[in-house]
Amino acid sequence: MIVPRPITAELLESQPHDPDAPDRWRRAEELYHAARSRPHDEREGFIVATAGDDPMLLDDVRSLLAQPVSDRFLEQPPLLPTPASGGRSSLIGHRLGGYQVDTLIGVGGMGEVYRARDLRLRRDVALKILPPQFLLDADRLARFNREARVLASLNHPRIAGIYGFE
Repeated sequence: MIVPRPITAELLESQPHDPDAPDRWRRAEELYHAARSRPHDEREGFIVATAGDDPMLLDDVRSLLAQPVSDRFLEQPPLLPTPASGGRSSLIGHRLGGYQVDTLIGVGGMGEVYRARDLRLRRDVALKILPPQFLLDADRLARFNREARVLASLNHPRIAGIYGFE
C-alpha cells in the first residue's frame, strides 16, 4: 500500500517556485477525475500507467485520491457562528480601507472572515481579521504571515488568491 505524504504549509514553503505549476495542477486534476471514475481497485494501476514517468504528479494524484469525498459538499450553506470579536462591534456595514464589509462568513482559531466589496476594483473579496489580542503575539503574527505567503504562492481555481496583506 502506498501512503501519500501529507501536504503541509512547511512542505509547500520548501518547494521551489515552479512556473509550470498551473499546468501541473491541471494535469493532476484531470488525472484525479479520470481515476476517481474507475473502480477503486483499478485506480493505482491507471495513474501509474498514465503518469508513471512523473513522480510528483503521481504523488499529487495519490494525495487527492486519499482525501474523503462527500456527495453533500456545500449542499447547505455553512453555519455562521457568533463572532468572537472580544467585545468589538461587528464590522458588517463598515468601510475598512478600500473595502465595504458585507457579511460574516465564519470565525476560526485565527480570527474572523468577512465577505466584502473591493470598492476600487469592484469585486467581492474575503477579509480575514485577526483578533486584537493576536496583534501583540509574535508567534501568531508569524503564522498569519506564513499562511498569507503560502496561499499567495499557489495558483489553483479552488484556492483563494491573496490580493493584499495589511
